[in-house]
Amino acid sequence: MIRKAFAVLVLCIAATLAATTALRASWLNSPVGQWTFSYWNDESSTMASTGGRVICFRADGTWNSPTNEMAGRWFQKGTAPAGYGNRVRLYGNWGDTAGGSIAMELDFMNENLMAGALTIWRAPSLSVHPTPWMQTQAQRTAASC
Repeated sequence: MIRKAFAVLVLCIAATLAATTALRASWLNSPVGQWTFSYWNDESSTMASTGGRVICFRADGTWNSPTNEMAGRWFQKGTAPAGYGNRVRLYGNWGDTAGGSIAMELDFMNENLMAGALTIWRAPSLSVHPTPWMQTQAQRTAASC
């Protein structure tokens, strides 16, 4: 009787650990949630800070900034054990009246940190923004928006 109870207990613990590991792995490389972005001017000899934004990634493949009119779409690239990409690509607008467009390609450093390049231009003329080439870092601040 004790052996049977012990075996059931071991199976329950193993099942719980497997479910927890699978759930965590499926979330590891998902950008869904709220992130705080910081930007640095790539063309500056000192990599001068150019500010930051809060961006919310939604599970439907859209993103937006609750602090201004930035918004667009995102998707993942690359491979990872959880089946998600290890890179996130986002594109959209940065909310100015001159038709500003934005694109970023970010790599996951860990489940709460991404970093990569940011490019800004004005559509349809394709003229560049005053600081078109930037580096960015994003820190996850909440699991949802």
